[in-house]
Amino acid sequence: MEEHHEKVDGSGYPTGRKELSLMGSVVAVSDTFEAMITPNRRYAHAKSREEAVLELQSLAGVHYDARIVAALATLVRSDSR
Repeated sequence: MEEHHEKVDGSGYPTGRKELSLMGSVVAVSDTFEAMITPNRRYAHAKSREEAVLELQSLAGVHYDARIVAALATLVRSDSR
């Protein structure tokens, strides 16, 4: 699904569209979260789950659908209790 590379502010690719489907938004947030927390990446150290959520929250409404980021934050925080 190439739509997950699009951003809410239109800065993504391949078409730079601002309107994303719900599925595209879910895939974008989950793909980014997984990449952030994955160990042994060649280009960056893995973030903790909380660090990844905080970074996604800083981009909510700009790059990512704020509703999806909020749902992920709720899941991550409830899972860590």
